[in-house]
Amino acid sequence: MKHEKSRFLRHGCVALVATVFAGCAAVPPQSPSPDEHRTDSPPVIGWTPIGPGPVRDLDLPVMGIKIPGYLRALPEPAVAERLDGYHARFLFGQVVVDLFRADAAAPKDAEVTNPDYQETLNREFRRNNRIERSGLSRVGGIDAWVIVGRRTISMGAVQYQREMVVIVDGHLLRVSISGLGFPHRPAGFDRAATMLDQMRFEPIVLPSTPAPKRGVPAKATMPKFIGSRDIEYPVSALARGHQGTVDLGFSIDANGRVRGIRTLYATHRELVSPVFAFLNSGRFQVPGNWPQSGSENSRFAMEFQFAIVGAIASCPPGTPARIPDAEVFRICRAFRRSPW
Repeated sequence: MKHEKSRFLRHGCVALVATVFAGCAAVPPQSPSPDEHRTDSPPVIGWTPIGPGPVRDLDLPVMGIKIPGYLRALPEPAVAERLDGYHARFLFGQVVVDLFRADAAAPKDAEVTNPDYQETLNREFRRNNRIERSGLSRVGGIDAWVIVGRRTISMGAVQYQREMVVIVDGHLLRVSISGLGFPHRPAGFDRAATMLDQMRFEPIVLPSTPAPKRGVPAKATMPKFIGSRDIEYPVSALARGHQGTVDLGFSIDANGRVRGIRTLYATHRELVSPVFAFLNSGRFQVPGNWPQSGSENSRFAMEFQFAIVGAIASCPPGTPARIPDAEVFRICRAFRRSPW
């Protein structure tokens, strides 16, 4: 009996510590509600080496993210589509990196420069961790709120956590780093933070939708949209001479309101916000049998083409839509930059 107990102390305890590490490090800090677990999150197994070696840019087009400094020796991260957005996860040394981009537009007061929103984020973090520091940063030219903290687990193990929240094109992006230290920070924690701070944002490219199978009803025709406001050309875009295209995908509910808006493509990030505001301001004139016909499950697309027309007042002809059958809106603005 004594011999069996000593074997447990020598081997079983080590296995227990390994189990604690796998269970803590691989779990994202903000677990989704049970209703969101329709699609499994990408799995993470084992550790990955992060020694010196060639690096590359890590592209996650469905999330509109490019991360420089990613080791070529590391595998491509798995990306999973959830009901509320896209989630990517990868191991970097002894830490787990989680990235989540929400499909739904962020609330109007969800600005990381807003003290009330900052306190909300800090309060969420404090539910499981002790905050060591928090503050504003800049990532990819956009303001970000960064929180760093820890919590003691047991047997000298400490769970280290870093969370960064960015509002990109009106959508929430949450980037988390987590890992166990005994008791110091795990290998890769600081290097992962430095790498993610160099993140860049690009237009989202979603996977193409497969052709409908035989026997599936034809896609519903998009009803007429009645908006309550005009699409404003952002002043910042005019000043920079930014023109281009924004493609949005969405569904329409029984009340004619848009649901599940996604940015499918955007030439410039600053052109997205006024388009979201325009769609959220109005309604589609849906027929009475819209829910019964299954049309609520259909996806539609609109394309918004922004153009600066100089001193003339007329809007030149647009280009064909990037997405077949998408309704095209032209937004033109006469603007002449000052020579001074």
